[in-house]
Amino acid sequence: MSRVAVGLSGGVDSSVTAALLKEEGHEVVGLAMRLYDNPVADSRSCCSPDDLFDARHVADLLDIPYYTLDFREVFRSSVMEPWAAGYREGFTPNPCIACNATVKFEALAARADLLQCDYLATGHFARVDVIDGRHRLGRARHLEKDQSYFLYPVPASRLSRFLLPLGDWTKDQVRDRALELGLPTAKKRESQDACFVTPREPHEVVAEITGQPVVPGMIVTESGRHLGMHKGFEAYTIGQRKGLGLPGGPWFVTELRPDTNEVVVRKQQQRTMTSLRVETPFWHIPPQEMSVTVRTRSGAAPIPAQLLPQSDDSLIIEFDEPIIAPAPGQVAVAYDGDWIVCGGTIRWLRRA
Repeated sequence: MSRVAVGLSGGVDSSVTAALLKEEGHEVVGLAMRLYDNPVADSRSCCSPDDLFDARHVADLLDIPYYTLDFREVFRSSVMEPWAAGYREGFTPNPCIACNATVKFEALAARADLLQCDYLATGHFARVDVIDGRHRLGRARHLEKDQSYFLYPVPASRLSRFLLPLGDWTKDQVRDRALELGLPTAKKRESQDACFVTPREPHEVVAEITGQPVVPGMIVTESGRHLGMHKGFEAYTIGQRKGLGLPGGPWFVTELRPDTNEVVVRKQQQRTMTSLRVETPFWHIPPQEMSVTVRTRSGAAPIPAQLLPQSDDSLIIEFDEPIIAPAPGQVAVAYDGDWIVCGGTIRWLRRA
């Protein structure tokens, strides 16, 4: 059997992943990551001190070696600071995807290699399989928990050494198995996105990371009419409806203007789009024009579209029908059936 490093987050999914691999006869090594300091109490975030304690407890119960890795510096430089800079520019970056790309599948994978592990495994709900002679990353069998969207930056060179034991499981099955095994994480509630933010507001964390306060400004219509004041444009995202404090709505945020410190809104109807540009897409197959389905949010259903690679290494995605506009800075991931074709950061939108 193989020597497998398991990323132990302190949650039920990674706990069961480690248990399953040990049951299969693999030599399992538990690796947990310390990513940031001073998390807010009861934050429902991952990688907090409580999570590290739970990860160690699980490793002890499974009788596997366990290491806590101090990745605070790389997490701040490659995830937190770019996230804050993106908000300052009016974007809405996805820090979990950045963490997967740089922390898990560079820093963590490198440590697994140093420990002479044959594979790295995580508790994500997704699959890796060989399709047409190539290792491909795909959606979980049970789509309601699919997390392949967050994993699209995993390098193709790593996929052959990447194990996802929960790709065919449901969340209920995972929890039931954890109860059977007596794991302390069996009933643990799930963490939320943006571990270093929750439960604070994004603009508060942006100010903390950058050392610069957010500045209130005007909320305006697309025609320029002043409607009220905002608490800092970093507190808003494209498509937002709640928390605007404007009468006579519903109002939807359609644009953020860092240069003039304005939040632009439209009444009653969200902005739609027919195409978007993806900056420096990450391809899982050779770049090509093709029909696909595309997810522009982690929980969204895939939408039919056409991929049009550009000469400047960008990508235009043309949708068959207008869609609700995602926020620039978020990620679009394209699929051919269940298998990821490419993904990348949304930088501009074309109106429907």
